[in-house]
Amino acid sequence: MDQNQQAARLLDQQKNIAFAQTAFEKSKLLPEFNLAYFNNSFKGNGADNEYYTASKRFNSAAIGIAIPIFSKAQKSRIASSKIYSKIAQSQYEIEFLALQNQFQKILPFIMIKIIKFESILNILSWFIREKLFELWTDFIK
Repeated sequence: MDQNQQAARLLDQQKNIAFAQTAFEKSKLLPEFNLAYFNNSFKGNGADNEYYTASKRFNSAAIGIAIPIFSKAQKSRIASSKIYSKIAQSQYEIEFLALQNQFQKILPFIMIKIIKFESILNILSWFIREKLFELWTDFIK
């Protein structure tokens, strides 16, 4: 793989990362739900001056919801991320067009080589069909 293809792949990855970053920033505007469960044991004297052995277990649970209220800064980050995504997309398209132009420039040379190769093959096949057959028949006689 040449450098141009590697550069195009890198720009494609950067474009994909930029779009994923935009989606991530948008997800920060969604509410968050939390659920937690704790299971602890203490050994020694507690706050109530009771002695607890390691076998005594304390359980607790927590439930929470976080709703974004102030979203102006986050909306600015989303807008910034969208602009970066457009820049990454444009860079990718520019690199793609540059590769296409390079291919279009070398295509005539490739076609000339193919035509020359086909003419050599035609001459060779004629030689095999006609001249070698002639030589073979002369050799057999």
